[in-house]
Amino acid sequence: MRLSVLVVVVGLSVSGCCDCQKDNCAVGTTDDSGRLPPDGTEARADVKVAEVGRSEIEVADLPGADSPVSEASNPELPPPDLAAEIDDAKTTPDGEATADAELPGPQLMVATAPDWLNLRDGPGSDHDVIRAIPCGGEVVLEGPPEGNWYPLMYDGVSGWANGSFLVALAAFDPSTCPGPPAWEGEVPGTLVTALDVPPYVEQDCTPTTFDGWPFAALKCTYNGGLKVTVADPSPELVAQWIVDAAQLIPALWSQRTKDPPQWKKGLKVFATQVLYQSSRIFPLAGQVDEGTIYVFDKGVTTGCSTGCYCRINSLMRQQWCPYADKVLGLQKGSDCLALYGTTQWTDEWAEHCLDNHRAAWTMPLNHHFRAMAYWANQEISQTFADPQTADGAAVVAMLTGLLLPE
Repeated sequence: MRLSVLVVVVGLSVSGCCDCQKDNCAVGTTDDSGRLPPDGTEARADVKVAEVGRSEIEVADLPGADSPVSEASNPELPPPDLAAEIDDAKTTPDGEATADAELPGPQLMVATAPDWLNLRDGPGSDHDVIRAIPCGGEVVLEGPPEGNWYPLMYDGVSGWANGSFLVALAAFDPSTCPGPPAWEGEVPGTLVTALDVPPYVEQDCTPTTFDGWPFAALKCTYNGGLKVTVADPSPELVAQWIVDAAQLIPALWSQRTKDPPQWKKGLKVFATQVLYQSSRIFPLAGQVDEGTIYVFDKGVTTGCSTGCYCRINSLMRQQWCPYADKVLGLQKGSDCLALYGTTQWTDEWAEHCLDNHRAAWTMPLNHHFRAMAYWANQEISQTFADPQTADGAAVVAMLTGLLLPE
């Protein structure tokens, strides 16, 4: 399965999104323009770039990233009367169009939110999210803004996005997008096959809707009357996410050309972890039977304690926050944990879990999968200092121990 996403990136990048629900983007923003730490101060602007392909993920400050994000209109955006300029052909003094009248081409802009920028169905954060635009995603301006909200088309879908994370195409610097570019090359068929296990909750299902989820969902009854509403991704999409995330483990990524069989085994470790943790199920709400019956809301068990795993790969907050800090540069790790919590259920973590799943649904990467790979690489890179000389079987064995502990 391929995602038709028009992107011009050298790096693509999550938490909730650059905006979010309830006027509280993952860290308190109210306008889709970036996250703010819990104390309400401006979000960090020193976005980091993870340089992948060395013995470990090295992080460097971006040049010129020392100015805070402003809620004012981006000075690099087209002027508010752009639509009039686009629609006006050359005319004679009496208003007749001239023979050589020419209209400018589409006004292209680029999203620069480090994780993703929400595309909404109206000009404001109170409107529903209909798509997510990845960092580096090209959009077409469709008219003049309302305040700092711009009407856009992205990947064939029209909506509104906050202008604080939009720049003109000519002004776009790909290095502002953290992490490696989204992998859009070959996905091994054996990986898709490994993931193609029917989720066990999909027994008696009907199409349904769910608040905050703009895509297809199923309401299922199974195991003698248990009910759950799910948004289960396809095997092809999960395989895409896994291959992309593997870029953040240089010692494994190097096996793609050095030792392809071990490369594929490493990818299957990720697939096995997904199936073991969730059976590829994303429970929007309802009951999931895992030996014990758990009640889920927005992908997280409502009765969770220290783990509060976010499906579908059961990422923990303690694994997400270092990635949000060191790779995406969204917020300090300590602020991230203060926001999402370290014990017990929190609404903020559940909202983030749903936000990430919704964004990844139409992107060739999933930041929760990247975060898991980044977490694993902290250990793997200590053992394999030089990815090019790393033994493939040893790398896979270590990855198995980290993701599939006995």
